[in-house]
Amino acid sequence: MIGDVLELIAREVSSKQSVVLNRANIQKGKLIPPINTISLSLLNIEEELSMRSTIVEKRVVKGKVYKKNPPLNINLRVMFISNFPDDYITELNAMTEVLAFFQRSSFILIDNKKINTKRVNFKLNSIDIDEQEKIWNLLGMEYLPSVIYTVSILVIEEDEVLDESRIVKTVDIQTDHKNR
Repeated sequence: MIGDVLELIAREVSSKQSVVLNRANIQKGKLIPPINTISLSLLNIEEELSMRSTIVEKRVVKGKVYKKNPPLNINLRVMFISNFPDDYITELNAMTEVLAFFQRSSFILIDNKKINTKRVNFKLNSIDIDEQEKIWNLLGMEYLPSVIYTVSILVIEEDEVLDESRIVKTVDIQTDHKNR
């Protein structure tokens, strides 16, 4: 589902500039964004703690009790990287297009059965220079014009039933006590 959401975001933002999903090159251990494109990469997956539930869902169907874990609500931190090595002005203008897209629309409505949410929201992340340095070191590359957004809220919910049991309708208590 996360891949489906990121693919949808890349398609939506691609109106003026080509946006492609990109991940770390496993052999070299670093991110290698394609030339003359904007890359979209997943930086982190975070649980949305404000919506955390510990309540196990219980349903009764035809005399059976079904138990299921609560859904997991997550946020994604994504990074858009502009890589136009021969044209710095185009690199910067490409970033402007990404920023303008999210300024026009801070959310995307989703109509996809594979994605268990109807809307994702976007929030620009302002990070200081030290955090930027850590991110670029983690990616194994030198700085390129980029922007980080938080994508919220995705709901991960499996239909797997944890426990299935019958409803107790009567209780028969027998005692072995003799009156004294």
